[in-house]
Amino acid sequence: MKNKVLYIVLAVIAAAALITIFRNGGGEYGSKAEVSVPATHSSNNVVKAVTLLIDNSGSMRGYTDFSGNKPQFKHSKKALLSITGDLMANCNNILQANSSAICSGKSYTLEQALTSLSDYSAFSGPITEVDKLIAVAADKAVGDSSVSVLVSDMILSYGKTTLLTKKDNFYNAHALSDLKTNVRNRFQQLKNAGKEVLIVKYQSDFNGNYYYNHTENIVPNVYKDSLMADRPFYFMIVGSKAALNEMCERNCIPAGYTDIFTTLSLAENDLKTESYSVSQPEEQPQWILGNPKPKDESKAADRIFSVSMSRNIKTTQSQFTFTFAPFALPIYINQNITPTFDETILSSVSPLIGNAGFTLTTQPYSQLPKEKEVEIIFTSPRYKEFATSSIDDDININAENLQGRTWGFNAVIEALYEAYNITDSDVNRIVDLKFNVLKK
Repeated sequence: MKNKVLYIVLAVIAAAALITIFRNGGGEYGSKAEVSVPATHSSNNVVKAVTLLIDNSGSMRGYTDFSGNKPQFKHSKKALLSITGDLMANCNNILQANSSAICSGKSYTLEQALTSLSDYSAFSGPITEVDKLIAVAADKAVGDSSVSVLVSDMILSYGKTTLLTKKDNFYNAHALSDLKTNVRNRFQQLKNAGKEVLIVKYQSDFNGNYYYNHTENIVPNVYKDSLMADRPFYFMIVGSKAALNEMCERNCIPAGYTDIFTTLSLAENDLKTESYSVSQPEEQPQWILGNPKPKDESKAADRIFSVSMSRNIKTTQSQFTFTFAPFALPIYINQNITPTFDETILSSVSPLIGNAGFTLTTQPYSQLPKEKEVEIIFTSPRYKEFATSSIDDDININAENLQGRTWGFNAVIEALYEAYNITDSDVNRIVDLKFNVLKK
């Protein structure tokens, strides 16, 4: 009799200890399970040379020339000059890359380029010829180790002379499809050469002596002065995927950008495997949510199980929090992250929390199958909407809708997407997690 009592006491103690382990031991289960998340690539300084290509059109001068008597520009920061300098300094100091610059066919050292931007001597061209600048960028981005950085306001134009010759003040608008075709052909050449493109948008105040609308000021723009604040300019970075990834991952791209458009995407080999754990709040009924069955029977002990003392578990929706090692999303990943999951199993999934986990709520326990493998895939769209950066009419609409936008930029991005076959249904697969629902 004494032995029976002893066994009962020991069983109660063991059960209590087991429950205590699951309830108070951090509440973690599933630490052997795995999740695929973006990888940071080890770098051996892929980038060896960076060529800065400066758009020398007259309109570019307005980003650095704050001379004159206009009080709103007296203390203005020359954002284009400082951000360009930061980019090249990062390439030199972080990547130990050799940097040089080209403007209107003339070669400069980095210091000479910054000087020519400061004294405005670089800006002597009549128009921005985006297609020709891309062609030069393609020639300079040789192999995996060379990168070209085009600095431009990205305005598509045939120039005032062409408008006068054609006797059509709106020729740029009428011929925008032709300008787009020229740009698309250049992007197609880049794709054929195995190059990727990263377009980074910045904003700067602008001293508008050289501001023009798509009619080259033949038809005056009454909003001219109000458009000098937050005028966009862009870095178009061209190179191999390895080179551009290195620039992104090693923080060579200066902060302060307002948008990014790119051909870069995450592939399977851009994901790495991390372990995760699963926890439930103390007040929640505890039940089994764990690893897929081990193929190796010796690892059967790794199976995840828990003990529930709750009587209403069958009708209760249970909440689980998955946590795993933090990871960094590449800067070109759209932050609009969407989970895809089996709705017959899960009633809701929260977004990634700090890129290190998420929480889900199950359907009632009684409605779940005895055992089912569940996969949750987090994706992000590759196709980035460009409406907030583009403008098709910079004459007849109000200043508020024009501010921070670029004439013809929509044609540039459309050409990029067409050349690289990027559609609005394309996604980056950025997190992939599998687990089993186990009912015992």
